[in-house]
Amino acid sequence: MNLPRPHLHSLIFEVTQDCNHACNYCYNVWRGPQTTPYPRGQLDTARTLELLGKALVETRCFHVTLTGGEPLLRPDLLQIIEFLQQRRVQVTLISNGHLLDETMALALVERGVGLFELPLLSHRREVHDALSGVQGAWDAVLAAMANVRLLHGQVIAAFVATRQNIEHIYETVRLAFAFGARGVMFNRFNPGGRGREHLAELLPTVDEVRVALVAAEAAAAEFGIPISCSIPIQPCLIDLDRYPHLSFGFCAAVTVPTLPSTPWGTCALAITAILFWVTFSKPPLRNFWLRSAWSISSQLRHLPAQHVHGAWSARVGVKLLRRSAMAS
Repeated sequence: MNLPRPHLHSLIFEVTQDCNHACNYCYNVWRGPQTTPYPRGQLDTARTLELLGKALVETRCFHVTLTGGEPLLRPDLLQIIEFLQQRRVQVTLISNGHLLDETMALALVERGVGLFELPLLSHRREVHDALSGVQGAWDAVLAAMANVRLLHGQVIAAFVATRQNIEHIYETVRLAFAFGARGVMFNRFNPGGRGREHLAELLPTVDEVRVALVAAEAAAAEFGIPISCSIPIQPCLIDLDRYPHLSFGFCAAVTVPTLPSTPWGTCALAITAILFWVTFSKPPLRNFWLRSAWSISSQLRHLPAQHVHGAWSARVGVKLLRRSAMAS
C-alpha cells in the first residue's frame, strides 16, 4: 500500500517524562494509576535528532512544540532547539516556568523559540501552588513571564479550569494581561493520568463551565486579549455561539494536522483521556496513519460514556480513514 506523504502543520514532541511539579490535574498517561505499565525513558541526543530530522522530512512540518514532562529538565534541550533552528522550524516551548530564569530565557529566545506556553492557574498564589503541587510555583511562573517579555518574547498563559480555580478565570486573565501575555488558553480539566485520582475535587460541572465562559467572555472583551478554549467543549452541552470573543477548538486527532511524539520515538494520538501510540522510528511515518486508524477505531468502542460526545467526530473520521485505506 502506497499512502501519500502527509503534510503536517505541527509536530508535538514530548522531550522528557521527568517533571519538577506534581500537578494534581496532570493528564499525562504515565502519571497516575496504570493497569499496564507505561513505557519509560527517552532517546539519547543523537537518536532524538535523528528522529526529529526524519519526522521533519517525511511530514514536511514547519512548526514543532516541545513539551514534557518539563522540557527544561532535559540537559540537551538547547542542542535540540539549535537543530530545529538550523532547519528554519518554528518552535513553541511548553513549560511550567520554574527553571525559566533570565539566563535560560535569553538562551531560548536567542535560539529562536517564538512562543512560550506557561501555566497561570489563578491570581491567588496558594491556589496555583496547590494545583501545581509545589510551593513557589506561582512566583516562579510570573518571574518566567517577566523574563520572557523583557526579551520581547511571546507568552501564552494556560489556565486549566478545575473546580478549585474555575471561578478565578476573570482575575487570572487580568493578571496575564498585566504581565504581557499575548493570549490565554482556557483548558477545561481533561481527566487522565494523575487527574483520574482527583475527579471529585477537580471536575467542574457544566453549569460551572458556563459561568466561567461568561467571565472569560467579559475578560476577553474588556482587555482585548484572545482567549482560546483548546480542549473541546461539547456544543451539545453548551451553546458556544454565546461567547463571540472566545475561540473554540475541537479534537486535533482528526481536524488538525498535528502529530504528537513521545520521548522514546513513538507517535501519540490523543482523544480526550485516551492515548494511542505506535512506533515510527523505523518505518515511514505515512504508515502511522493507517495503523492509528485501526487502533483508534477499536479503542473507541471502549470509550467511557461521559466522553462519547467529544469523540464522535473522531469516530466518524477514523471510519472514513479506514474505508479510504481499504479502498486503496
